[in-house]
Amino acid sequence: MTVYEKHYSRSLSADTDNPYVVGGAFLAAGVIIGIVTLFAISVSTGILQLSERSVLAIVSIFSGVLTLGIVLCFTVPVFIKASNSEKVTGKIVGENESPQFQPGQTGENYTSYSPVVEYDFEGVHYRRKLPSQSSVRPEIGSDIELIIYRKNPEKTITKGDVVLSVIFTIVFSIAAFLFALPGINALRGISGFEVTNTAASGNPDAEEFAFIFGLIGGGLALLFLLIGIGFLASENKKKGKLDLRTEGIKKTCMVVDVYVNENTYINGRNPVKITLSDEGKTFIAKTKAEPGCVKQKAGDKIDVYFDPKNEKNFYADLGE
Repeated sequence: MTVYEKHYSRSLSADTDNPYVVGGAFLAAGVIIGIVTLFAISVSTGILQLSERSVLAIVSIFSGVLTLGIVLCFTVPVFIKASNSEKVTGKIVGENESPQFQPGQTGENYTSYSPVVEYDFEGVHYRRKLPSQSSVRPEIGSDIELIIYRKNPEKTITKGDVVLSVIFTIVFSIAAFLFALPGINALRGISGFEVTNTAASGNPDAEEFAFIFGLIGGGLALLFLLIGIGFLASENKKKGKLDLRTEGIKKTCMVVDVYVNENTYINGRNPVKITLSDEGKTFIAKTKAEPGCVKQKAGDKIDVYFDPKNEKNFYADLGE
């Protein structure tokens, strides 16, 4: 007898209008890892001498604050959009499939779905993929109630996203309190931080631990910092291209070809190459689009802004 097991899951992704948030998050993670690494090395080598109760208070409270901070990074953007939004009725016109691995059962996979929806808001027609995922396949052609962010109507959420954010906030707030509770109790018995010789100077085991932990923690901190710097540098480069809209030479170019790499996903989007033509010259504009939501097609006309000093540097207004 074959038993079929039905999987149900739902996830929520962080979504923000600030392009520097991702880079800033990596920088913050690098700094936090660096601080934890220095703290562990200082305590293990005796540079920082604290009692076990004091160490417990620091680690416990830090864990609670970090847990709460992580969940708020995901839920606060949803609450901000929900508080400045308007309900509209959209229609599910497609779906984006993502294979998922089921932990604990080798070889067992299931598929999660993100609905592709269309809706009208203030006279403008929109088509986009919802950021949420579910193991339940959406019903193509059915209506769906959406919450539209007024400041950016392309940002949409559903009632399920708001409910899930509330649940996540409550559950992780309770978890954060439980993590911090031992530290809070420890603080009640400390009048100032108690000092104890927690590691003897010259202890080979302590020095070996400090070296290994410093190598691993320092490497991770450096990696996160470099990734964060890379993200911020990339956003600054994009900002420079946006400045061409006021400083560049505007030309209207024809879309010759649109190529979508459907086998590659970058942050849930497919890389797109758009070949443009102007006065016999062709050039390629690169972008990313959610699956099934590419707006451009051959024959469209697009405004392109060229750098007066370097024609190879340009900004194509793709309506992003």
